[in-house]
Amino acid sequence: MNSCSRVSLSESDLPLDRGKLSSLLAKTSPHLEVEVFLLQLLELVLFFLVDLFESLQVKMLHKFTLFISLMTVLKDVQCGPLSGPAINLTVSPGQDGVDIVRSHTVACTLDPRLTSMVKFTALTLCGSRSYGTASQFDSLATVDLWSAVAKPLGGLGDADVDVFGEIGRKDVSMSQIGISWKYPLASSYKQYKCVVNGLDSNGRAVTISIASEPSITSPDSIDIAVSDNHGAIDKQQVNCTSTDMESVELDFQNLTSKVDDIGEAVNSLEELIENQNLTILQRQQTILNELKLAKIARVLDKFDVSAVFQGRQYFVTKAVASFNIRNADFLCDVMGGYLTEIEDKEEYDFLFQFLKGVGGDNFFTGANDIEEEGVWTYWHSGKPVTYGNWQSGQPDNNQTNEDCMEIHISSNSTNNRHCTADAKFVCEVPV
Repeated sequence: MNSCSRVSLSESDLPLDRGKLSSLLAKTSPHLEVEVFLLQLLELVLFFLVDLFESLQVKMLHKFTLFISLMTVLKDVQCGPLSGPAINLTVSPGQDGVDIVRSHTVACTLDPRLTSMVKFTALTLCGSRSYGTASQFDSLATVDLWSAVAKPLGGLGDADVDVFGEIGRKDVSMSQIGISWKYPLASSYKQYKCVVNGLDSNGRAVTISIASEPSITSPDSIDIAVSDNHGAIDKQQVNCTSTDMESVELDFQNLTSKVDDIGEAVNSLEELIENQNLTILQRQQTILNELKLAKIARVLDKFDVSAVFQGRQYFVTKAVASFNIRNADFLCDVMGGYLTEIEDKEEYDFLFQFLKGVGGDNFFTGANDIEEEGVWTYWHSGKPVTYGNWQSGQPDNNQTNEDCMEIHISSNSTNNRHCTADAKFVCEVPV
């Protein structure tokens, strides 16, 4: 099967245990401080990716596939010259043919001391049923950093092969992956390839590989002549076929679609919350209005109310009481108005006729000269008084502190009076 991950990798094969991953990542060279920093940063990125995948309920199989893809996208780099052949591919043949290598055992060994890698994430042994640079390789066996257990791939099982191998650190003398074939499959593959994945000291993904060259010299043992590529990037990584890559792209597209769906759900939730908040505000305003109306209704029992005049109504207290200009204006405000501000003769005449009808002789307005003697202003707006209809000789500030204006019904005029005198008062309420 031309599949490098979908058939063989499962959730049990890749237990992305955080503690184990952290421990493995921490085992770096003590002489490379920059390397340690970058690997710690990579660890945080890996934990973030794991959390993201788990929150979106992505299958473990797809987690690993997408993780390898993301590591590749970060940037493939040139490792630089190696001091010697870091990878050795050995084929121990059983029977020889004219044009193929038929073997019992194929082994790939890696000397980590001869590479620029500081972490080895996977060793993979691949096989091709044809020769040439365009050959398609099947993944046959692998050992990786996460499981540390060699296992067959590509549909192979214990009935077909015995797999052996281990993957070490920079300070481990050798890592290897190998297969011992059981006939008749020993003759199925004509060429082999060894692929090493890892990280360099800058935390970047690096892949090196070698392929066997068929050479039949002796039935006892054949050391395949290999050409170390000195860190050249293997563009195929673990040589997934085009079908596999399309599957990975589809998985990634599905993941992107899920992220988009989550984004849309978040937007919908935000809109719902906004609508609910608006509804709550509207209900609160309704309750406040009802409370205000209830309070006004209770207050209205204490007032006589005029007809509408030029968009306003006048509320006059029914009871005579000691006047307090601040308290009076507050009660007017409760009803949505203020102490009366007479602006012209027309307004005065309307108000006088209304007050004459409700009974009483003295009615306080909002006009006063409390702040400055002789300077009359309206209490609520602070504007100058524009109309007074003062009684002859008024305002006279008789006996001082006559600082508030009243309408005097018996004389049909206004008069200055002490601001604490007993009288009714008049509110002006816009409608």
